[in-house]
Amino acid sequence: MRVFVYHAYFPAGGTYMSYHLGLVARRRLGLPVYAVGDPPQPGMFTYPEAFPVVDDATLLREARPDDILICNPSFSDRLFGLRLPCRKLCYVQGIRTFKVLDVFHDRYVFVSDYAREFVHRHYGLDGPVIPAFIDTGIFQAAGAADVRARKLVCLVMDRKRQPLVLERLCDIYAARFPGNRLPVEVVPIVPQADLAERFRKARVSLGLSAIEGFYLPMLEAMACGCAVAGWESGGGAEYARSGHNALLARYGDFDTLAGHLHGLLHDDALATRLAAEGIATGPAFSQERFEQSWADELARFIAGR
Repeated sequence: MRVFVYHAYFPAGGTYMSYHLGLVARRRLGLPVYAVGDPPQPGMFTYPEAFPVVDDATLLREARPDDILICNPSFSDRLFGLRLPCRKLCYVQGIRTFKVLDVFHDRYVFVSDYAREFVHRHYGLDGPVIPAFIDTGIFQAAGAADVRARKLVCLVMDRKRQPLVLERLCDIYAARFPGNRLPVEVVPIVPQADLAERFRKARVSLGLSAIEGFYLPMLEAMACGCAVAGWESGGGAEYARSGHNALLARYGDFDTLAGHLHGLLHDDALATRLAAEGIATGPAFSQERFEQSWADELARFIAGR
């Protein structure tokens, strides 16, 4: 029995989680693991162990019925559910990364209740929920949640920026609070350690994604002591509670979101309280919890349960 992880080294949060499923299969279950696709490249993520890399043609030619494919739904257009004789497991994370889900896998596991409900509603599929993890050794506050020492800025991830939406938000903020400009700093794609350091220095993290299966950057920012504001993104509800550890607004409600941001930028007590609750949220989504949950799930899958 072999495990093939499709595009384990593709530089995205969902495929990074798939890579770690491969690690669980190798470390916890003692199975040989192969990455399908390109080798790792310098970027956001580091990979503690290297898998042998094969291409699509090798996968299609050599996969046997007792092998396992771990695949992200982003690659549904490959239709591996119909093309491969092996057992197929799909870890559903993003729900905007496919036009039509490959519904021919043997098992589906979901990153959040939101992702599970979305797939069940549209495709009639079901399965367990195993949330993603953050590296709590990297994404941590390294101190108390006192926002007064932080840079008075709202961090926005470049790859999640939505420029026109951000422009409208800035305009409405300026109109609502005359003489004030929304202080925005765009964060490029950087290694995770650098991203964590940026989170630790900033007062606010602004999330502009409207629909997410989980939304890792928001949780990572929380764990680093950033006060978090943004749109209600669906999967973020797995950990974010507006008024408790975040301030959230319905997508398109610029007035409410502008008000949230003004409060976090100017009310030290509010920002400190939310930052403290965010710091307390992070440890529940540790790598250890993720690995144990997946070790149990993969063992059940292999046993046909």
